[in-house]
Amino acid sequence: MEAYTIFLVIVFILLIIVHVVNQYINIRLKYKRYYDWWYQNDGKKYDKIFNLTTLFSSEESNLFYLISKTTTGTPINNLSLPMYRFLIQRIFPTIRLDLNGKQLGVLTPKHLCQTIALDDTDDKFYDWRLRKNRSINIIAEYVSKEYTIQKNGKNQKGIYFVLNNDGVYPSASGVITPDLAKNWAGLMSEWLNGPKPEDGKPPKWIYIYNDEDKGHQWVPNPDLNDDDPTSLWYDFTENGHNPFSRMTIEPDSKIIAEFFSGGIINPDNSQDFVSFINLFLSDQQDLAGGWLGWMLNNSSRDTSYWQTAVSIESKRKNGILAPCKRNHDGYVQSILSSLASTGMNAVFGMGVVASATGPLGWIVGGILALVVIFQAVSAGYSANSIEKGDCEK
Repeated sequence: MEAYTIFLVIVFILLIIVHVVNQYINIRLKYKRYYDWWYQNDGKKYDKIFNLTTLFSSEESNLFYLISKTTTGTPINNLSLPMYRFLIQRIFPTIRLDLNGKQLGVLTPKHLCQTIALDDTDDKFYDWRLRKNRSINIIAEYVSKEYTIQKNGKNQKGIYFVLNNDGVYPSASGVITPDLAKNWAGLMSEWLNGPKPEDGKPPKWIYIYNDEDKGHQWVPNPDLNDDDPTSLWYDFTENGHNPFSRMTIEPDSKIIAEFFSGGIINPDNSQDFVSFINLFLSDQQDLAGGWLGWMLNNSSRDTSYWQTAVSIESKRKNGILAPCKRNHDGYVQSILSSLASTGMNAVFGMGVVASATGPLGWIVGGILALVVIFQAVSAGYSANSIEKGDCEK
């Protein structure tokens, strides 16, 4: 009886091990495209602050998620499950891929972990910078211009900004000052209005202080009656340095609107301003910036915030991958690859254990082998669906 109990304990432990190993393999196969993207774009340098397996296990396996979360020791451990969902659903669909020499998407590990500022490795940014003669070595500075609009029968003063040099982005480090906040507001004005609205033409958007209805905010210029006020926001020939529009994030998203709710006026007292600047941190070693830095700065937010923090413009794909037909010819290859790399080794192990424990062991070993094969086939099918099931229309 004692031997039989020991045998059952061994079988139970082996079941757990097989389950954990297969969950890990399933995650690596199913999300292979993202692991390839990570390592092909210098993601390894960020392994200390971000772990892909922890992220994807939150979607696939509670057990493996707990194991990964307690063993990786990276800042991503501080994220809640709604924040993981936010990354997977809103951010990761825009990863940068190369399709026959053509760049699709925009997101790189650097944008995720360090800064969302674009650089010359991005095709659209590089073309834009050369065409506009802008320098990444110059800190962008802006000057404000007043503009008065009519609202509710009253004159209401607002401002917009004009680029004052050939820089690309304002400073994202140092002491937070009103001038620093002004320059970031200027960058947003450039994305909405262009760097310098043409002489004699009013700007498309105005920044209003103390709006009677909604406080401090950007509003479309009512003098224009523009039926497409965000046209410049999504015009990459004019604004190739806008990472938000490249990810089809709308200018009225909470992440942007909150920055303007008070950050320009009182940046020292504005957590939203500090949080926004974290998106553009660049040279601080071992300190998460980019999307991860912004999320960590907002870790106290409730679940509903992460469902609405970013508004996505579905009509403007702009390089984002869209679903298309699956490549069924690839399923067999993916399944065989999964079996070859994982399934056969596990089956061999089950056979060894079974032969050492008698006839009953062979029965249990056979059942375990079938479980392994089933999971390997499932992993191969899922991997092909992820790898081959998305393309740009």
